[in-house]
Amino acid sequence: MTWAEGLEHADEHILEETFDVVLQMEEQGDVPSSAQAAFAIAAAETVAALGERPAELLPEEVRQFCFDNPGVDLDEALPLAMHALGVVLHRSGLRAQLEDSGDVDDWESELEELRDRLRAG
Repeated sequence: MTWAEGLEHADEHILEETFDVVLQMEEQGDVPSSAQAAFAIAAAETVAALGERPAELLPEEVRQFCFDNPGVDLDEALPLAMHALGVVLHRSGLRAQLEDSGDVDDWESELEELRDRLRAG
């Protein structure tokens, strides 16, 4: 199951919970896994969509979550999303995996574009 598929039965707290996993790992000096990093990116995309700055290709589950949860406190979610993305960008299993495959530059560009959308939201 993807992170987005899990949104069907989730409430607005799933965003904070997802970011907290990555942030707690950073605090403990651990590296978030590829899956944890991918979940944080998906949650950040959801925050961007809630801030009316969605990605062009947004899963239907995320669109529905945004429709069902219009009252998410973006003042709380945005800083968590930005911090979690910073961790993912600089030190995560996903980054290591993409560095090994030589695909890290495109990925970094995509995440910087996401961070720009979050800043604008």
